[in-house]
Amino acid sequence: MILAIIVLCQLFYVIPVFSESLFGDLNGDNSVDSIDYALLKTYLLYTRAPSGDNWMEHADVYRDGEINSLDLAILKKYLLGMTKSLPFNPEGNDSQPTPTFEIPVTPTPKEDWIPFVPPAENVSLKLVIDNSYQTGANQQKYIQVEITFNDGGYRIADEGKLECTTSQSGELYFYTSGVKIEKYVGSGGVTMALMHKVIKYPVENQLGDKNRFDFKVYDKIVTGFSFTTNSVIMPEPITYDAEVNEKFVNANAQFAADLFQKFSKDDLEENVFFSPFSISMALSMAYQGADTTTKDAMAEALNYKGMTDDEINQSYRAHLDYFKKLYPQIELDVANSIWIKENSQIKESFLNKNNEVFDAYSSFLDFSSPEACDIMNKWISDATKGKINNVIKSPIQSNIVLYLMNAIYFNGSWTDKFDITQTTNSYFTNIKGEKELVPMMNRTGKYKYAQTSEYRAVEIPYGSRNVSMYCILPEKDNVNDFISQFDNNKWNEVKSKLSMRSNVRLSIPRFKIEYEPGDIIGKLTELGMGEAFSYGADFSGISDNAPWIGDIKHKAVIDVNEKGTEASVITTIGMATPSIPDAFTANKPFMFVIADNVTGSILFMGKVVSVRN
Repeated sequence: MILAIIVLCQLFYVIPVFSESLFGDLNGDNSVDSIDYALLKTYLLYTRAPSGDNWMEHADVYRDGEINSLDLAILKKYLLGMTKSLPFNPEGNDSQPTPTFEIPVTPTPKEDWIPFVPPAENVSLKLVIDNSYQTGANQQKYIQVEITFNDGGYRIADEGKLECTTSQSGELYFYTSGVKIEKYVGSGGVTMALMHKVIKYPVENQLGDKNRFDFKVYDKIVTGFSFTTNSVIMPEPITYDAEVNEKFVNANAQFAADLFQKFSKDDLEENVFFSPFSISMALSMAYQGADTTTKDAMAEALNYKGMTDDEINQSYRAHLDYFKKLYPQIELDVANSIWIKENSQIKESFLNKNNEVFDAYSSFLDFSSPEACDIMNKWISDATKGKINNVIKSPIQSNIVLYLMNAIYFNGSWTDKFDITQTTNSYFTNIKGEKELVPMMNRTGKYKYAQTSEYRAVEIPYGSRNVSMYCILPEKDNVNDFISQFDNNKWNEVKSKLSMRSNVRLSIPRFKIEYEPGDIIGKLTELGMGEAFSYGADFSGISDNAPWIGDIKHKAVIDVNEKGTEASVITTIGMATPSIPDAFTANKPFMFVIADNVTGSILFMGKVVSVRN
């Protein structure tokens, strides 16, 4: 008996045991954290494998013999505390697993797949024109379908083909046939766990003046769009399905004007560009955990007084759902995330509410690790399409336990593009009275235009006119003086005076702005939010460790040219704890607003006082 025990002990000593702690540990540091999540995501997106010999064994947290997006989803749930142990037990039992000597392989089940039609918000469409050089051939056109699911467990059984018919009116009608999407409903392992898929259908027909494409799954039209030969713009504006909350829109507009006045006053002789919508959304994420007088102070600055939490949250939720529908005519991507210092006691109810309202992704990080800044900055770069980088600096202050982040990326083509051959070098008189020779874009056409003794204004729409840039040129006052008096009432007045004119001669400079306002906390304190930045703040809905807002950063970039406008913005909030004439010629400084015309929400604001880059 003693001899048998000795033999068994030696056998256990030489055979490696894959313990629970190793599953999910891709970088071999004997811990499972957000770095491992980032490594697995990088592998799935870019096929860049982590270093080390055993990472594949550790990455297979679903225990199905393959590395796929289902493992990523399980690892995310583990980091968020939604799954208590790894490897994942598909039967739902989170008890401690028994160590095993080999990884069992579960084949893909052939049954338990059912037909599935995705909701419209999970499908986006875009006409792609391949600009690669092809000798003696026209550029290849594709209709591209992008499908994204919130979790794994789907597969494309058949991509179908692109069919085309012609209507009696001569409109070409493109549609897909035979597309089959299936969802797994069983309890076994899944080796095909689709979360994102891009399908490109080559367009062989000569496009007509009017075209229509509908993406059909089985026999149901999921979503579609109309387009012309040179445009994918839908002919009618996208509807806002919810009822517009005027109190919410006016509150955000007044907050936007209040901040704009303060930024402009700080930088009287500098260009200004920022997103009040981004700042208010990031602050509203923190607002979910505020209470008592701190909540009252934030409501004062954000103009939320008189609105319930449900009204505020439902308005943000409806806006985010609406923005998703604007693609492909314009890109308006809003992303939110929460980054939590390892071992911090952040309330699950706070994270869940932000996920429910703002789609806020949450992740735990070791803030003392040099990789923590890289991971957060990578998220910022991805969310802003590479336009903004290196916002979070190392080392992170030891008392910061939480980062709330909002990123917005906007890319809109003018409804009526400027002809680049009509762009001429003209003089722009800057804020100092100096003449600058700059490229001035010129176009004559139908625009909504207003002229008073105080200002001239013009609306320049993007896409199917859901979103527009409003340029406002003071007639007499210095632009800074005009901004100092600009508020929600003045904004509504400007919009009400605009009317369609058929022959507006429009001249605006091509310009780029990169802006990072200073002392945002000081400016928000002046608006009444000071308590949120003090040791006595009440953010008890976030943590019991008495957190307060210790840092706010905001950075925005914009590029306006003949094609349209591209803009990116990032807002980060660091939470700390005590323990740690029918003519518009903008040849002098002017302000501008980019606003959604359906809801009235102000997305971006800025002023141009100089055009030298």
